[in-house]
Amino acid sequence: MEEIVKSFFLWKPLDRNLLHDVITKVLESDPSLENFQHRLLDRTTKSDTFQQFPVHSESKSYFFQTLLALLEKFKVDILDEVYENAVPISASEGQHYFKSYFFKDGVHLCSLLETKTFVSHGTTGLKTWPAAEYLFEYLQENKILTMSQKVLEIGSGGTGFLGIACLKKKLPMSEWIFTDHSEAVLVSLKDNVTHNKLQPSTWKISKLDWEDEKTVEFDYDIIVGSDIVFDVRIIDDLSRTLKRLMRKGQKTIIANVERNVATKEAFETSLARNGLEFNVQRNDFNDNIMLLYQIEMQANN
Repeated sequence: MEEIVKSFFLWKPLDRNLLHDVITKVLESDPSLENFQHRLLDRTTKSDTFQQFPVHSESKSYFFQTLLALLEKFKVDILDEVYENAVPISASEGQHYFKSYFFKDGVHLCSLLETKTFVSHGTTGLKTWPAAEYLFEYLQENKILTMSQKVLEIGSGGTGFLGIACLKKKLPMSEWIFTDHSEAVLVSLKDNVTHNKLQPSTWKISKLDWEDEKTVEFDYDIIVGSDIVFDVRIIDDLSRTLKRLMRKGQKTIIANVERNVATKEAFETSLARNGLEFNVQRNDFNDNIMLLYQIEMQANN
């Protein structure tokens, strides 16, 4: 049930095989599947999370259409509410839709305004990318942060998942500084931080343009970033920004999805050219290969 509910809130297509297996198991104690339907409705469209943070209307309809098709195969009576939720509804102009994220035990972590489009308002920053979820788990499991640290995130994106998740989880830190270059992204960032009711004293939002050599000064202890290495045209700007920002003894941690060799090689060459030492780990995460970079200034810089 947990994976089915997570699929709903993350706008993911419902895994038909998983749903079939769950229903087959439930049939033993609930032959009519009436209780199963009520439980699923309670966990999705009737839940407090949905009422406060509605999912995309098209994703909701598709989820229940998939459920409806399978229930019909089992030849059981289907609740009116399942039919109602399966009715196709086009996205409303100006309507806000959220993806909601949960811990492995099903406890709600955060809900974020996101878009279904790859590019929105001229930026890819209005959706959560896989490396942000990976880096959140890495920071959490490896106890990287300490209570006294201020964290500077570069390329936070409009969803702000990484920082919001870390703050909601109450990972040890004194402040999280979200940054991006796009005005649309910064507005979306502030909306998401506000919707998740984070303590004002624990975060800041600032503009940081990698192409602007007059880099803003930040008071920070560690730099993090996720899925920010994907366009070879701005890789040198990123490396130069890191060089300007970093001081000796400070570390930058960047997580990326491994997409192609050329981008990986261009990034690593650019880091070396700018006097930045690094090591990289390759890890599997949710059907993606992740590259985890730990970067420091070279000793002679």
